[in-house]
Amino acid sequence: MSTPQKTKPLRGKYQLAKNIFVTCYLDVLEATDQEIRTFIGLKKRGDATVPIGTRIIFDADVINRINVRRHGSLDIISIQVLKLEVMSGKPLHVCTPIQKDSRGDLRETERKEAEFPVSIEGKDAQFMASGGTTKGLSLHYTSKRAMLSLTLNRTYDFRVSHKGSDYIFQGAIKHIQYDWKNHEHLIGVHFPTLGPDEEIILNLLLDPEYTIDISGRQTVDTSVGKISAHDL
Repeated sequence: MSTPQKTKPLRGKYQLAKNIFVTCYLDVLEATDQEIRTFIGLKKRGDATVPIGTRIIFDADVINRINVRRHGSLDIISIQVLKLEVMSGKPLHVCTPIQKDSRGDLRETERKEAEFPVSIEGKDAQFMASGGTTKGLSLHYTSKRAMLSLTLNRTYDFRVSHKGSDYIFQGAIKHIQYDWKNHEHLIGVHFPTLGPDEEIILNLLLDPEYTIDISGRQTVDTSVGKISAHDL
């Protein structure tokens, strides 16, 4: 008689409050056309109880990279909690079958991969940019001490360094996601307005091969990436 192999938990997220999400891990015991029965964990197997009606969205990065490239659309793959049972003393979530919704790519400009440090006013923590555009950045922060003092939609000063100089970008926190298992925080930042110099610096940080089209009325200081206009 063969012993069933333990499957790797599926990673998803559910909404805790508006634009605030928590990463969770699902150990699926049974999946049929009618329902999915799963333990949900935040730090370990089956340590969480999620309210009935909660929508759990699965990570689908690979699928979405293909779909955006081919069709310009994103797939949201999710399940919804229908009821709760108890199995071996742990809460067992009975959920809907997998649901898939498609939507158009909401970003006008594709995000660029990045890796540079960012600090936020009033915070001692060091964040790391993982990707973005001149409209906003994704910031990662890893610490056993949760960063709970960030406020959604509040404007902060975000400081970055480029070739020995510090630059300030004003932006607002638009998305927060916590992963209690790995102590990871994902922060979404939006820059509503950037000046020409700030936009150039951010482009240089996101893309080291970024180039600027120079006309006869402009010069560029390549040491800081600053563009200046001159009257003819």
